[in-house]
Order: sequence, then structure tokens, then C-alpha cells
Amino acid sequence: MPGSLGLGVLVGFLLLIFLGWIPVIGPLIAGIAAGVVARGAKRGALAGFLAGIVGAVILGSSCPS
Repeated sequence: MPGSLGLGVLVGFLLLIFLGWIPVIGPLIAGIAAGVVARGAKRGALAGFLAGIVGAVILGSSCPS
């Protein structure tokens, strides 16, 4: 039974918030966790990608220019 893509994105995003300050390893762990929750190679890659996009949009828009 496949996992939930939405839950994978949520888990990846939350981990990206908490681990994003660690260069390279933090986002990598967030993407791997999103993939594990989503289950399956394609769904996992999509969940990790979407979590990164959501994180970039939300966290990037909160920084003043």
C-alpha cells in the first residue's frame, strides 16, 4: 500500500525548517524522510521535490530584501 504524498511533503517541509541550517545534510535528510513517508521511488522523489519548493517559497519570502 503506497504512502501519502501529502504527508511526505509535510514531513519533508517540517524537517527542512528544523534542519535547513545544516549545509547540504539538513535538506538531504528532509528529502530522504519525505521519500520514505511517501514510499516508492517516483512518489518519494516528487515528495522531496515538492517539500523543497514549498520550503523555498515560504522561507525565501520571509527574508527581507
